[in-house]
Amino acid sequence: MENQSKGLDPISTGRLLALLIAIAGMFLLFLYKVIHLVFEMASEAVNLGLKRFDSFTGRFAVNTFIEDKALLKMLKEANEILTMVETAETILIVLMVLLFVISFLGLFFPKNFVHILVALKILRWEGVSPGFFSKIPPRAVFIPSLSVILIILLTLTITTCQEKVEEYSIDTAVKEMEALALDYIVAQKEYYKKNKKIGGRKALGIQDSLSTEFFDIKVGATSFIAKNKIPLGDCPAQNRWSVTSSTKGFFDVKLVLSRGLPKNKECKNLTPDFRNLGRPPQNKKNNSSS
Repeated sequence: MENQSKGLDPISTGRLLALLIAIAGMFLLFLYKVIHLVFEMASEAVNLGLKRFDSFTGRFAVNTFIEDKALLKMLKEANEILTMVETAETILIVLMVLLFVISFLGLFFPKNFVHILVALKILRWEGVSPGFFSKIPPRAVFIPSLSVILIILLTLTITTCQEKVEEYSIDTAVKEMEALALDYIVAQKEYYKKNKKIGGRKALGIQDSLSTEFFDIKVGATSFIAKNKIPLGDCPAQNRWSVTSSTKGFFDVKLVLSRGLPKNKECKNLTPDFRNLGRPPQNKKNNSSS
């Protein structure tokens, strides 16, 4: 009786390798989910900590207590690490897609997949020589390779587009808030011009409160206050933009509109022209007058 060779043929080998690659992709997916969960929790904790030290009491504590100074340093270092983790997440996504695409090609084109591995000298197979690669139709190599490249490019494009959409949404929300602040300034100027006194929200005909996706806005007797409900890029939540109305002078009383910016530098950078809202171009250097 003849001895029959028992083992994996090229097609079974290709599919087995593809399955192992798919398992590696799933492991990276699990790893990404864990890292992303930890990143979200750590990011929120770091942002809260930095916001705490950005307040008056926080700055006092840093200047007074060694422990608080060391804690602030650790928070800043952690913030830098979180930036690197974001980059690592993007790399993991690209690797995941690449592994899943390769496993897909291996499962559906196992014979060509094995021939390619042999040709690249990644796999050795008796009876399948590297020279056989030249006998494979060009499209059998070109189409899978092109598919991998296109999917990687598509993944990078989608990631970039998501970032652009987020930036656009934040920019739109900030401009909307500035437009509402400008409405308050214009209405207050007009009311004071006619009545020689500061107008409250009812007198100005302005809604006392407004909640958008990004901001909580309130108009009081002499003020306009906007607070961001969620982080705006690197700007933590609960930072405040304000316009306060007051008067100065005795014989010649004038309206004073004071524009206030958040203390956080990243939040300030979102609205570089906020202090100049409603000012004539020639008076932009004066930050306290109307």
